[in-house]
Amino acid sequence: MRTVILSTVIFLCFYLYACVSKHNTEPHKQDELTEVEQLQLELAAMHFDNGDYALARKEYIRLILNDDSVQLGELAQYMIGESYYREQDCPLAERYFLQYIVRYPTGYKRAESEVRLQQCQEQRAEAERVWTTAKLRRLPQKRVKRRQPRQHMWGKPFRTTWYWVVDEADYARKHLVPLLTPTGRVIKRVPRRFLRRLHVEGTGRLRDGRVVNWAAPKRYVVVDRSAPFGLGAQGRALIPFRSVAVDRNLIPLGTVFYIKEFDGVALPTGRQHDGCFVAADVGSAVRDRHVDLFAPAYEQALAVMQQVPEWVTLRSPAAHCRRSYSIH
Repeated sequence: MRTVILSTVIFLCFYLYACVSKHNTEPHKQDELTEVEQLQLELAAMHFDNGDYALARKEYIRLILNDDSVQLGELAQYMIGESYYREQDCPLAERYFLQYIVRYPTGYKRAESEVRLQQCQEQRAEAERVWTTAKLRRLPQKRVKRRQPRQHMWGKPFRTTWYWVVDEADYARKHLVPLLTPTGRVIKRVPRRFLRRLHVEGTGRLRDGRVVNWAAPKRYVVVDRSAPFGLGAQGRALIPFRSVAVDRNLIPLGTVFYIKEFDGVALPTGRQHDGCFVAADVGSAVRDRHVDLFAPAYEQALAVMQQVPEWVTLRSPAAHCRRSYSIH
């Protein structure tokens, strides 16, 4: 009996040794590239070297989808991020480099990915700083003769509408979408309904108190605290019940005018309006004889809207308007 058991143990030992030896001597098929994969890799490298980054990305994506090789997928992931970096598309480059670092924490391209990621972040921060500085500070310009409003516009009826600062606190925190800067950086994730209204009004207040202002189509900047209600077309702070969006082809920006229908109207602040306004903003829907008046909130706009007619008459600035704005 002991002889049988001993023979069985010896046989099992030899069998296991043979299996291990065979496994160590066999080539790893997973790391070997097929002929088709080799051609795809060469084609992608050729497109990349020629600067055809879009075509190179297509080939690298095919390699990721059609192959289970970790090493090949790692290379393709890095090269896609590198192609976006070469095109100076830092938001997408960051995305792929981050994916590389997360998926392949010990990858042989990890160091290069971290360097590229840091460079992208530095470029975005610098672009954001330059953009914000140029937006909030009036750059020196050549002195030109100031345009005068068309005189035949005075005394004509204008249709009035209102716009205001949209508040994120008025919207439920659901269906969150990113609020982006001109460089693609995410300011904050906000409710989708709030963002849609922000596209219309142009200025919004976030829950944390920051004020964001329209900078480009579907792109915004955080404005300085010196402009609590946002900025107008000339980069100047908007003033509630004073700033107006106009058609600059009829009324140049900076023009002061008088609306008699607003003289003596009670404001939500408890004061009375003097009828003086200044053209400080523009709007895509403000055309011809149409003025869009600015209010700090919808409720306050509604309170004043109910006291004045829809159509008003614009006149040259009255004496008290001239004194208030130092017009001679």
